[in-house]
This record gives sequence, structure tokens and C-alpha cells, in this order.
Amino acid sequence: MSGDEFLRMGGWPGPEVEAWKYTPLEPWLGPVERVQQERTSTVSLDLSCRSWPSQGLTVHPLTSLDESGPDAFQAAAQALHRGGVSIQVPAGYQSHEPVDLSLIGQVGPGLHGINDRIHVGAGARLRLVQEIHPTLDGPSIPTAKPLALATLLNLQITLDEGAELEIIRWIRSNEATGVLCQTQIEQAQGSQVHVYTLAQGNGLIRHQILAHQEGDDAYTGLYGLTWATQGGHADQYSRIRHHALRGQSHQHYKAVAAPASSTVFNGVLRVELDAQETNAFQKSSNLMLDLPGRGLPSGKVHAKPELQILADNVRCSHGATMGKLQEDAVFYLRSRGIQDDEARRILTLAFAMEIVDKVPDESIRSRMQAALEAMPTH
Repeated sequence: MSGDEFLRMGGWPGPEVEAWKYTPLEPWLGPVERVQQERTSTVSLDLSCRSWPSQGLTVHPLTSLDESGPDAFQAAAQALHRGGVSIQVPAGYQSHEPVDLSLIGQVGPGLHGINDRIHVGAGARLRLVQEIHPTLDGPSIPTAKPLALATLLNLQITLDEGAELEIIRWIRSNEATGVLCQTQIEQAQGSQVHVYTLAQGNGLIRHQILAHQEGDDAYTGLYGLTWATQGGHADQYSRIRHHALRGQSHQHYKAVAAPASSTVFNGVLRVELDAQETNAFQKSSNLMLDLPGRGLPSGKVHAKPELQILADNVRCSHGATMGKLQEDAVFYLRSRGIQDDEARRILTLAFAMEIVDKVPDESIRSRMQAALEAMPTH
């Protein structure tokens, strides 16, 4: 995939594209010509932290990229390709060892693309873990735009009949860095996917999931927490397309926007005409933090759940809530001798942990909780 293809598709999506309305990329990543300039870079990312079970899977470096009808994000990730793997999970595969597709460590400045593919065979079960925390190798200017470092991760997943996949994803961004993830999931009959995401930091995060239920009786479960601090911006976009009978999906996303920071939830639930007996639920819960008397603007939240229903025999619901910490709850804790900042931290953590508690891996869940307990609320 060349940078020319990316330019042909119009370059970075901007506010005129509904899915990117609140996170236009050019201010963060620079002019579209930057992709042309950096696509020939010989930078090779260190992917040594990645691992997978030694038996049963077929793993190859991904060198041949699919150029059939990508969107602008996929085109950019492929034009900036710095590495990736193709993993084939055989039918009936069962393992307690997860596949680890993490990206952690120092990275040189620039735009870097990682492209991975996973094909899970019929009746197979797999857990995928991704810790994504690239940090800039060298000095940075925290408030400078475009960002000195941005990593684009493009993951394509195919689930055969009856396949089950769990994804645990932990994204962290620092100042002057951006992490943008897109996951495309194609689901056959009776397949199940569960995605658990924690995205936190004071840089740019865009986490995008595109799930397509092509077969009957498929299930898609998406659970996520975004927490933006110190001027950071975290955007969660999901699109689930029900295109078969008796499909089920469940989404619950929470967001915490610290003062001067912003979060986005944009969830599209589309039920096609032939997707009768679909049962789908979508919920967005958002918390805007402020520090009275400190001179900082309150955290900003954009929440946009969306239903597109063409079938007539379905059960679908959605909803969004947003608000600030209840001052009477803060007052109650202060009346018990707890300082104001600590009272606000306790209440914020209680709001956030509902999502983290769902993570099925105890070790990662404990580390996530410890990281959240150390998160600033300003």
C-alpha cells in the first residue's frame, strides 16, 4: 500500500466525516503529505515483547498487505507499515496461554503503522492480550502539534463458525504521543467476541472497533473505560453491524474526563433488514471532573449513541448519561475526615472500576486497578 492510495482517499478524516467529527486527525498528525514523507522510513519497531503459544498456531510475519477497499485509517497504517504478523488458529484449538500482541517501549519520532491479522478456526477458543504503550525516544514539547510520535495499529480478525475470542487491551498515551487503534472483526455463525479495553493518558487516543455479524446467532460484547487527564483526548468509536438472524450485542462504555481534558463515545448499532430477532444493548456513562476554585475548565464529554434499525422484529436499546461528581457524596466523605482531593479520587475510582472488574484475567485486572488508583483527577 503506497502513500498515494492514502492521498487518493482524501487523507486524514476530518470533522466532515461523522465518525471523526470530534477527533479530526490533521491537527494532531500533521498534513497528509507527512505520510508520503515517512512511508519510506526504514524504522523498525521493537516487537520483541510479543509472544504466542509455541504449539498449535501458525504465525508468519505480515509482508503482503491487502489493498482491497481500505478506509483512510487502514490505508495510512499500511502505507506506514513497520511490522506485524498473520496468525492462523486451527479449528478446535483450545489453549489457556494467550496470544500477546503488545507494543511497549521507546520509539523514535514519526508515524508508525502496525498491521496484524488473526483467523480463528471453527470451534476454536483464544485470548488476545495487547498492552499498547509506546513512548517517545528523545525530547518532546508536551503541547506541540502535530504530535512527535503517533502509532497506528490496524488489526483484522476473522472468526469462523462457533469460534470464541477474548481481547484484553490496555492503551496508555503520554504527552506528545498518539495511539490510534482500529480493529475489524468478521463473525461467522455462532461466533463470539468479547473486547475489554482500558484507555488512559494525557496524549491522543483513538480506539475504533468495527464488528460485522455475517452469520446467524453471533454475539459481540464490548466493554471499555477511557480516562483522559492533563489536557489529553480519548475517543472511543464502535460500529456493530447485525446482518444475520438472532444476533446479540452488548456494549457498555464509561469515560472520565479530567479538567481541561476531553473524551468521546460514538457508538453506531446498525441492524440490517434481514437481521430479524436481533437483541442489542448499548450504554454510555460519562463523568466530567472539575476542581472548584482551581481555575481549570471542567472535563469535556461528547457522547453520541446511534441506532440504525431496518428490521422490524428486534429488541434494541441505547442510552447515554453524563454528569459531575455529586457534591453531597463528596461532602459526606469529607465529613468523615477525608480530604477533598482524596474524596473525589475515591468516588471517581468507584465509577471507573465497574468496567475494569469485568476483565477476565486477574493479573492484568490487578495491574489496571493499581494504575487507575495512581491516576490524577486533575
